[in-house]
Amino acid sequence: LSAARSISLQNHTRMHKGEKPCSVCEKTFTQTSSLKGHMRTHTGEKPHSCAKTFTQRSALNAHIRIHTGEKPYSCPVCDKAFTQISQLNKHTRTQH
Repeated sequence: LSAARSISLQNHTRMHKGEKPCSVCEKTFTQTSSLKGHMRTHTGEKPHSCAKTFTQRSALNAHIRIHTGEKPYSCPVCDKAFTQISQLNKHTRTQH
């Protein structure tokens, strides 16, 4: 398979799966809101200001998802999406 055909097939498959690829780094998302939140990592845009402070970067990143609506963790069984990996793990334990 040539490189051009491989990319074309990949794009076609994404269309059927409902995947939305980042135009900068090609990371894919199942939700438009997640893609929009991700795009801010490339643009540096910070649309939300919040008085909350955090001692850990990971806690800040998790909190920012509340404002952006980004849900990067998807269940492989039912495609439900979550803002935190712990939410996905709980969902998997209790629902599947």
